[in-house]
Amino acid sequence: MGYFNDLAERIDYEAQRFDELSPRVLTMSPFANGAHDVDPNIKQMTFTFDRPLDPKGRYSFKAIRGSDHYPIEKVLGFDETGGTFTIQLNLKPDWDYEFVVTGLGFRTRDGYPLKLYAVRFKTKKLGM
Repeated sequence: MGYFNDLAERIDYEAQRFDELSPRVLTMSPFANGAHDVDPNIKQMTFTFDRPLDPKGRYSFKAIRGSDHYPIEKVLGFDETGGTFTIQLNLKPDWDYEFVVTGLGFRTRDGYPLKLYAVRFKTKKLGM
């Protein structure tokens, strides 16, 4: 019962601490998030995290605008350290893509979920 008695006083600290312990996507490659000139021939995308995640753990992505705008064809998985995660893409020219990398599966070894990371990009027209 003591835990709950002073929870209201600690809640801001606990929320801030949880946020600090939750991992984040640092970068995605081979192009930047939000790019509008992505080569539609690119076949892989890699996410790099700010700390290792559980490489034996699960992963989770969420389509935002339906399957037509969800480019993930296959999951290739974590590297041996859990520091990066690679997916195989199937892109078409002159098309918008949007999905979210979620903490429903991506977690640290001690269980902290990944902060949501929205991915948006557009491929360029062929011949340009």
